[in-house]
Amino acid sequence: MNSLELSSMSDEELASLDLENKTFGVIGVCGVVGNLVARILMDRGYSVVGTDISSKEDCRFYSSFEGYDIEIFFGGHPEEFFKKIDFIVPPPSMPKNAKVLKLASDEGIKVIELGDIFKLFTPEKPVMCIGGTNGKTTTTTLLKHIAYSAGISPCEHNLKGMQGNNEFIPSLQTRLNGDLAILETGTDGTPGGLKSIIDLTHANFGILTNITVDHLQDPHENDETDFITRSFLEYAKVKGELVKGIEENDGTLIYNSDDPTIVGLFNEIDFKGDAISFGLEDEPCRL
Repeated sequence: MNSLELSSMSDEELASLDLENKTFGVIGVCGVVGNLVARILMDRGYSVVGTDISSKEDCRFYSSFEGYDIEIFFGGHPEEFFKKIDFIVPPPSMPKNAKVLKLASDEGIKVIELGDIFKLFTPEKPVMCIGGTNGKTTTTTLLKHIAYSAGISPCEHNLKGMQGNNEFIPSLQTRLNGDLAILETGTDGTPGGLKSIIDLTHANFGILTNITVDHLQDPHENDETDFITRSFLEYAKVKGELVKGIEENDGTLIYNSDDPTIVGLFNEIDFKGDAISFGLEDEPCRL
């Protein structure tokens, strides 16, 4: 499942929820989504009880809960778990007819979907999304180093061994505690995927490093050149979703003006937002 397919309550339903002094039960806290959702809730002062079918020893991201006050039931979802919670947050991959959700319903516990989490808790900080074919990780790392050196704390997912551009990580990471969000935003080439990340993160700054054919793979078509040409055009348009998203958010885009593909995208999209370019071919910085 991707962010384009998330279900959620209506705005009216969400507004009617009484969340004060409530306890959230988060299923799958040893996974990426469950871990980040639990920490988002705790960062906002809510009590959280977690469950996971994994053992504590096999809970891959358990160390990221250091400093948090969370009770976790490992190895399943015991009856005691349901007695302690007011709302339950399942992973987006869990079927609606799952036994654990039926048990929650029998206890009168309301389900809060991941889509509801995105609506309930919007980022309240500057958000920068870094996209492109090459240089995303390096640029993200350097910008975070500069921020820390200036006494500014970026929000960190702290998921050991995970890149920051996997699935829902950017959209959830931006809702964690921090002064700003510096996010690596990749894409698998699916149209609408990058735009969805920009929308969910509420990004108001974007950096586009370059767009090249490096990540394209030949599916064994007879005409490799034709495949790369057609695929690259589609791939470039997906990367262009960063440009469109930042414009729609009234943000600022920083882009490599030495990259002819990026320049072509600007011409095609007719970008009207604030932009800062960088490059070696002309002046080092152009507004």
